[in-house]
Amino acid sequence: MKTDSTWIKKNLYFLIGFIIIISLYLPFFIFGENSYLGSPADYLDSNAVWLKILSESGLSFAPNNTPLPNIENQFRVSYGNELDFIYLLFKIFTPYYALVINSLIISLTAFISLSVLAKNITPQINKILLLIISLTFALLNHWQFGGISIAGSPIIILVCILLVQKQKVPLSFYIFSLFFLLYSSFIIYGMFLIFLILVCAAYLFIKTRKINFNLIIYIAIITVGYLLINYRFITETLSPSFVSNRPSGLPAEIALMRDWKILLERFVDGHGSHAVSRQHGILIIFIIYCLSAFFIKFKHLKKVLLIFGLIVFFVLFSYINFNLLPGVIKALHLDFIYGLTLYRFFFYNGVLWYIILIFITEDFGNTAYRKTVIPLLILGLTVNFYTVLRINTPYQNIRHSFREYYYSFKDYYMISEFKEIDKILPENKSDYRVISYGFDPAASQYNGYFTADGYLNFYEGNQKKKFGKLIVPLLEDNKVLKEKHNSWMHQNFVFTDNFTVGEQVLQKYSKERRSLPVDENGLRALHVNYVLSSIPLNNFYLKEIKSIESKHWSKIYIYQVLNSNH
Repeated sequence: MKTDSTWIKKNLYFLIGFIIIISLYLPFFIFGENSYLGSPADYLDSNAVWLKILSESGLSFAPNNTPLPNIENQFRVSYGNELDFIYLLFKIFTPYYALVINSLIISLTAFISLSVLAKNITPQINKILLLIISLTFALLNHWQFGGISIAGSPIIILVCILLVQKQKVPLSFYIFSLFFLLYSSFIIYGMFLIFLILVCAAYLFIKTRKINFNLIIYIAIITVGYLLINYRFITETLSPSFVSNRPSGLPAEIALMRDWKILLERFVDGHGSHAVSRQHGILIIFIIYCLSAFFIKFKHLKKVLLIFGLIVFFVLFSYINFNLLPGVIKALHLDFIYGLTLYRFFFYNGVLWYIILIFITEDFGNTAYRKTVIPLLILGLTVNFYTVLRINTPYQNIRHSFREYYYSFKDYYMISEFKEIDKILPENKSDYRVISYGFDPAASQYNGYFTADGYLNFYEGNQKKKFGKLIVPLLEDNKVLKEKHNSWMHQNFVFTDNFTVGEQVLQKYSKERRSLPVDENGLRALHVNYVLSSIPLNNFYLKEIKSIESKHWSKIYIYQVLNSNH
């Protein structure tokens, strides 16, 4: 009994954190598919559907150029990597529970990894303050399909620190490193983490004039491991199956980041969907710390300023990449680099901010003024925690107001509506194509329909031209949308009025009967047989088969495309 009580006392900090995180996730299992799972952008509208289709296709390990035509008649390579822990979750669980369990694992990993890092690099840190910091980091809305790229990186950083200090690295850390490779994204995050570690290795070499071979070997293993796991991307880059859409234009963010306001937002908030960090409170604490350094000698001041310098460098590099490098890339004919989107260098800034916070917290806790400082720190960290909690998806799911306003998983994919549609359209869904109007094509795809429209990050470049011919009438009436679609936009939709990327589920358009804004010949060229619409249509070549009731859309209208002899 004494041993049990000692273990509980020693690990009470972890237990409290686990209980809080799991409590936030319990409603997902209570509400089930009626839960709100976050903004659809870069998530429900894309990766979740791609993995569902891939996991059910039987073509997971097929060659890149194998047809997998569910979305826009594309190929296996368009649906992502099968050597991924998230893919395994989709094979074991239904998509909803795969997403919930994935998010829970990410949060728990973030909590544990930052806590372990802190206990090693700041052993004297106040445990209550560390609990608040680690919980805040855990409750950030880490991008689901980045896996533990951000959440698990503190352990990877810790391994590098131990190797630099020539200390023994626990076997569990090496095992975690292998798991990290299978549960993180090389393209979006991993190569920038490797770069960050290489910067530190270079700094160490300049300082000591010695090469740390253990660190170099570890970096090499991580790099080779990533390349092997991401063999599809490597082989497709070296030997393309087709001319893709990727070099056709600049990344979306280039069009958005034309001024310093966006630069400041990236510095303060991180990336809206892929690397949310929300360091408002940390910035205030950092400023107070720097001002205090004029009067108090801090142990970690140099480390804090060095890490801050890295943060500034990564943000500025992103800005330079947006505004200068595209011209250089074009001149050197290195268009494939657009696929790497180097602006993402700042994605790990959130982790760096939390490492800064750990150092600051220990320094303040060791001052002669700690009795005054610690209560103020608790207040500041609690405010920072609340700013993160407010946008935390599990917390928003609990709040009734958010569940009323946002679409649940079941609503977004229109599961009830498609049960009725299944009774109306032919049973063999691979024999025909549909397009959606007024709602996200992801709903049709999730329910097994083969679509001529959709959203893929990587697909045959000619498909965009074909789809562009379909929506010529729509694009001619909206020059701004035409410019976006012809350059960086990956969405091939029959766009509704006032369309905004990431908000394709919000009803900002009229439900008055209208003509579908497409070219009839373009419709036939894409072999579209049926149109599913939340808006009544009056095109003469569309025959209304039936309409069904819908919870959020009022009605879903089902139209058959008549043959050319009508």
